[in-house]
Amino acid sequence: MLTGSARIVQESLEGVRAAKREDEIARKLAEIERRRKAMEARIESIKAEFEAEELELKQSISEGELREQRLAAERSEMSKSRRVNGQSKPVGTGMRSGSMGTLE
Repeated sequence: MLTGSARIVQESLEGVRAAKREDEIARKLAEIERRRKAMEARIESIKAEFEAEELELKQSISEGELREQRLAAERSEMSKSRRVNGQSKPVGTGMRSGSMGTLE
């Protein structure tokens, strides 16, 4: 057991050590928060990049589908036009009447 000035010195040292521990804890907590914010910023950046790519790909898909619909409508109109003009078989089948089923 310490007495007098030795006890005062010991208590002072313990106080300094406790303050250092508290400072170290505060520093580590601040580091955790800094890293959390950096991680969240990276996540938001990745999300924004994904959303932009997703939008671009969906637009490309829509354009492709619209193109396919137009082509189908054009084919349908051509088929109707051929029937109206008296043609019964589609043009470009590779078969001619009297050719005995050989491709040209």
